[in-house]
Amino acid sequence: MSYSEKDGNITLTMSMDNYQSILLALGIATGWASKEGLDIGPYLELINRINEGNQNFIPYQVKEKV
Repeated sequence: MSYSEKDGNITLTMSMDNYQSILLALGIATGWASKEGLDIGPYLELINRINEGNQNFIPYQVKEKV
């Protein structure tokens, strides 16, 4: 895995296994937050942002904050 930073943006280059592990960890965190009654919107938004450009991903629908 490699890390680079430029103009306030970070680029991670990783294997598919590492990518799937990150998505699993975010899924676990989202499930825990939901179980605890917390707002899961920020987790879903992050998962959506991580997958921007991924043609195999269907973005989560996030409720607008009232």
